Amino acid sequence: MYRTIWICRRISILFQDHLPRMRSITSMCFSNSSTSVPNLQVTLNFFPMKLFTFTWLMLSVSADWSTERDIQVSCTPYKILAMLHDYSTWNRWDPDLDYATLTSASSATLGETGTVHMKDGSSHDFTVNNDVDGYYSYVTPIYGCDLNWYWDYSKRSADGQILFVEGLKAEGFTCFALKYVAEKKANEAFEKALINFKEICEQKVFGFQKIYSS
Repeated sequence: MYRTIWICRRISILFQDHLPRMRSITSMCFSNSSTSVPNLQVTLNFFPMKLFTFTWLMLSVSADWSTERDIQVSCTPYKILAMLHDYSTWNRWDPDLDYATLTSASSATLGETGTVHMKDGSSHDFTVNNDVDGYYSYVTPIYGCDLNWYWDYSKRSADGQILFVEGLKAEGFTCFALKYVAEKKANEAFEKALINFKEICEQKVFGFQKIYSS
């Protein structure tokens, strides 16, 4: 899933680099009522202006979006929370992650900060912003957009299993530009990560004996 962060960051940089030019061009086209038809036609035929004008108009609309996937897990909430707190083993269930580090603490609890290091060589800072009963999340800020990665294990299915949800909430004025690229990548990563998480949580996998002895 962290590969999604890199893609979002590159798209956000593109929009931030061109935002001043976009503003000046749209101002020239729409704020000057005395603009002649020929000059306006020439401007409108300028492809970059069309792109930036469309983007500027879209930025004025709420761009937030979210996506998630879920799976049923037969284990206790304690086991799930222990795995989420144990940042050193996130790479055992997240297929895109090489390793994660924390700034100072030994457990990824509320308020802690750290960095995820991806298999593609990129690195991204994060802050744990939710760590309540049945819900855990951290935020990765990029240019104009906050990516909130969350795990919800507060609900149970009819047969008593935990409905384990992994999702992404994107909030910020550049998020609409990330949706069609990031959403698909995130869902693909969630589907793989959830299967890995379920297998580890339901079996005595090496490295998690302490979790399963509780």
